[in-house]
Amino acid sequence: MSGHTGNVKSVVFSPCGKQIASAGDDGTVRLWDSETRESLFVLKGHTKPILSVKYSPDGRQLISGSEDQTVRVWNTQSGELDHVLRPSLGYVLCLAYSPDGRWVASGHKKGVLQLWNAATGELGPVLRGHFESVTGIEFSPCSQWLASSSHDRTVRLWDMYSSTLLSVSSGLSTCECVAFSPDSLQIASGSNRRVRLQEVGGNDWKVRLREVGGCGWKVRLRDIATRPSSRFRREDVPMDQIAYTPDGRNIFAQDSNRVLRKWDAGTGESSEFLPPEFAEPERTSCMAFTPDGSQIAVSYPSGSIHLWNSQTSTPGPVLEGHSSRISTLVYSPCSRWIASVDWENTVRLWDLHNTEQLHVVVEIEQGDIVVVVFSPNSDQLAIGNRGTIRLFDLLSTEHLTFNELTDDLIQSMVYSLNGRQIAIGDTDGCIQLWDVKSTKFGDKLIGHHSNQNSVRCIAYSPCGQWIASGGQDTTVVIWRRQVMGGAESWSRCHSIGSFFRLVCNVAWNPVGPMELVTGCWDGSIRVWRLSSDKDGNVAAKMLWGSNLGILHTAGLVFENATGLSPVNQKLLDQHNVIAPINDQSDSQLVKGRKN
Repeated sequence: MSGHTGNVKSVVFSPCGKQIASAGDDGTVRLWDSETRESLFVLKGHTKPILSVKYSPDGRQLISGSEDQTVRVWNTQSGELDHVLRPSLGYVLCLAYSPDGRWVASGHKKGVLQLWNAATGELGPVLRGHFESVTGIEFSPCSQWLASSSHDRTVRLWDMYSSTLLSVSSGLSTCECVAFSPDSLQIASGSNRRVRLQEVGGNDWKVRLREVGGCGWKVRLRDIATRPSSRFRREDVPMDQIAYTPDGRNIFAQDSNRVLRKWDAGTGESSEFLPPEFAEPERTSCMAFTPDGSQIAVSYPSGSIHLWNSQTSTPGPVLEGHSSRISTLVYSPCSRWIASVDWENTVRLWDLHNTEQLHVVVEIEQGDIVVVVFSPNSDQLAIGNRGTIRLFDLLSTEHLTFNELTDDLIQSMVYSLNGRQIAIGDTDGCIQLWDVKSTKFGDKLIGHHSNQNSVRCIAYSPCGQWIASGGQDTTVVIWRRQVMGGAESWSRCHSIGSFFRLVCNVAWNPVGPMELVTGCWDGSIRVWRLSSDKDGNVAAKMLWGSNLGILHTAGLVFENATGLSPVNQKLLDQHNVIAPINDQSDSQLVKGRKN
């Protein structure tokens, strides 16, 4: 079948097998009758070479991706152009349709994947993680997962329900393509780098290499169902910042890669909230956002701070003054002020109502940890360093007090809702309550495991009757306020212990009753609802979670299960949970215990 005037870069059969689509360097897509080999349509519109073409599952549409940075959607029956998608993320190197017909995915030269609503063409989430060009993408036959390969020598597995990264597998050389097995249990990736003939790993991890025509071919099989923990590892991206919007309807969270996401607080549906300008985390040092998410502050290694309108992606003022890399950025609750801390422990305060005004500088002479927090009314800034706390008045720009509070290092601080008290988390697993006016200590809350397990985050509930704290001991502790005879006291009433790394953020829903969100270094976001019975016993129920790679199954009894699919049997068997009684896959009777 002749007709193309340049190299043919992509060829694919239609689902019914009656058509063939081809595309290449001449910028055209050609549709062929697979039986007669006659040319049906020549589809023109791309201005540069086309690198990938894919049919929709029903065969009615065809998508083509090009070096002109567009994805074009064609009608395969008429040859007409339906619409054009413009991701603006670099060359479109590869494309994929989900088998259920809901999603289109495009892989780009800049290392990102863009998801699209296949029916409407609307933008979906952007999946970031690869550091070089995405060379191959494919949905699993069940449409639950998306696999991608890249020149960065990794294969990444993505969860389509939460749009999060599940696992990363590193290879020995550049990955050129990726494919799922028909049962969705294996991923195959291939490369064409010259390598020695070898076999790596056991039965679940095989590499077969052979020399063909002077070029080394390698195919690597990854079994994602039998041993995911040993071969596929989730990318644990710590959550640096997490907050509810003032109306309690959404949650914003920023991870250590400077990626900002927004979740619906009720349903857990998420979307990427970060403008494309911030897609280069290696060029930035830290980031912060206003309580309503309308403005983002991004700092660069030079020490400059750039402000952006996150809704319009338009740049705002640039704040210059720091001479070294910035480690901390914090907005005030009223969004007027920004506090910044650099690697030289210099704290600067910026008034966004007058960015030309000379900002206040506080030099911290000792210590390598500086914690800054604004009061709820945005009239004070508290600066903690080692065991010392400084209070700073924002309007008069005067230092209010300087106190040596504790021998332990300060790890976290937060004002109470009325601004009269500051809760201080230290490196010994304790929380100390400090009265701002009298400068005296109140209760010392002991509930986290000690032995250098620091308290990394603290939050007061909107009603002021509860405190939630998270720490290095991988737990969240709930504290209850009690007042007897005019004296205040706090008691530990519940502990949530289903985390796998330290808990770095906790925030209460400002309007929802007894609801809070947690951010963890295991990369998870979880929303909890607290309840108490008539005896005062408190319980926590997880409403939803994102990027949950492992379920907590301590003490689980699993018995009398019937009708397990082969996939579920295999998943349970890998953890020694089940002992099959017979080989009838449709009616297994299973009984076992997981400790």
